[in-house]
Amino acid sequence: MTALAPSRRRLAQDCRAAAAVEFAFAGPIVIMLMFGVLQIGMAMHSYNAIRSVAAETARYTVVQYQQGLTPNTSAIEAQARAIATGGAYLLKADGLTVQVANAAEQRVKGAQEMLLTVSYTIPAIMPFADWSAISIDHSRPIFVIS
Repeated sequence: MTALAPSRRRLAQDCRAAAAVEFAFAGPIVIMLMFGVLQIGMAMHSYNAIRSVAAETARYTVVQYQQGLTPNTSAIEAQARAIATGGAYLLKADGLTVQVANAAEQRVKGAQEMLLTVSYTIPAIMPFADWSAISIDHSRPIFVIS
């Protein structure tokens, strides 16, 4: 037993593997937090993108009506999808939903009110974490003189 005592003492004072053990405990938590911050950043980017898509689609619709053209709701939806999946925003088409409908109550006399709703499901960057998909949507009215 006396021969083992110095080796036990030397082993108790050895700290070379302490960093590896600490990383094994703290590393996964730090990595998950980093991916969570990335996911939140993607959500913020996507929300700003769908707000801009809705604004550009409303602008397109108003200009079309000013030029004497009257695009129907499916043409407006197609334009919104083209804007969203185009070069400026690069949203994925499979997570994008666009709906245009005439408002139930027309609030401005002499104008036609339509409601544009853009929804987007943000792709998960950590499918192994079993997070539910984040879905965001934005609605805005479009007023055109009919």
